[in-house]
Parts: sequence; structure tokens; C-alpha cells
Amino acid sequence: MKNKTKWIINISALIILLAICFVMYKFFKMGLFTSKEALKEYIKSFGVLAPVVFVFIQMLQIIIAPIPGNITGMVGGAIFGVYKGFALSALGLFIGSIFAYYLAKIYGRKLIYKLVNNQELEKYENMLNGDKGIMIIFGFFILPFFPDDILCFLAGLAGVDITKFIVMVLFGRIPGMYIASVVGNAAAFGVHLKEIIICGIYVIAIIIAYKFRKQLISWLHNIGKKYKI
Repeated sequence: MKNKTKWIINISALIILLAICFVMYKFFKMGLFTSKEALKEYIKSFGVLAPVVFVFIQMLQIIIAPIPGNITGMVGGAIFGVYKGFALSALGLFIGSIFAYYLAKIYGRKLIYKLVNNQELEKYENMLNGDKGIMIIFGFFILPFFPDDILCFLAGLAGVDITKFIVMVLFGRIPGMYIASVVGNAAAFGVHLKEIIICGIYVIAIIIAYKFRKQLISWLHNIGKKYKI
């Protein structure tokens, strides 16, 4: 019975992955990942289903990432407005992150090597080995320009507890989606004082976090040891 269930799960996962690859290929052919305008118009063409399509695309870009998530987040802000765009971006990011985590946890390196850059994966995997691994992942989630999607796979490979991973995603990855939504909305409809203040605070916080990134990761590690995270 267990073998039959495992076989069904494996076949289902294979079908889903093949469907994802096919969809991504079609998106590439349509030029959706080379033009924000093309992506925006494509999503809007679905009318009332546009939010569902947007969440699906945001999820896909984490599993097979041809474009940064912040780009899709900006498109969401331009189409749906700051708050709805942020909510949809955060939902897609959350689902995609969890899906990537479980893909790695269940199927291991053989499958993940087919989805992400092997050299990048191995580089960060070596960096995250040891007792500081979880806190380093969280530190990288907070900082911009790091390969967040690869870290989701690494968390699964490393066997990070799912509850801890969810907390890291919620507090490390999702805040950046709000800023992306603000920027996308401002680009489409003009800049407002509130958005300038929010982005300014976020940029200052990120600059400080990046400048003191080693101290930040060490501090997070000490918190993890103190509370046995």
C-alpha cells in the first residue's frame, strides 16, 4: 500500500513538473520574461482570473526562476495596486517557497540539479553546512540580491524544520514583496509621499543590514542557539 501511494505521488509530481516546464517554455516563446509590459498585458488579458494567473506565475518563478521575484512583484503592484498586488505576490511567493522546499526534501539532489544551477547550489550548500546554517539562510532572506529561490531548495535538502522555514519565509522574504509592489505601482501611477518614505526606510534598513551582514548573521545565530531554533 505504501509503495502504491509513493508511486502515485512520484507520478503526480513528475506530471506537475512536466506541466510547469511546458508552461515556462510557452512563456519564454511569448516573451513574457523579457518584457515587464508584455507580462503585465498577458496577465491583464485574463480579466477576473488575472489574480489567479499572477499568483501561479509568481509561484513558478521560484521553482524554475527565469526572472527575479521582485520583477513579478512590481508587475503585481502595477496591475492590482499596492495592497492587493502585495497580497497576491506574497501568496505566490509563499506557495512557491514551500513547494520548492518539499521538492528538495522529498526528491533530493538528483531532481534539484535539474531545476537550478548546480554550481550555485553547491556553493551555498557548502556555506550553509554546520550549526549556523538556519540563521544564515534567514540572514540571506533578509538581504537583497541573494539567490533566495536556491535557499528554499537548500532548506529542504538540509532538513530544516518546516515550521522554522515558514517563519523565515514570512519574516525574511515577504517584506521585500511589499516594496516591489510599491515600486511597481509608483511606476505605473506616479509616486506619492507615503511610498517615498516607505521605500526610503526600507533602503536605509537594507544598506545597514548589508554593511553589517556578518554581525547580523552572527546575531541571528546567537538567537538561534539561545532559543534552540
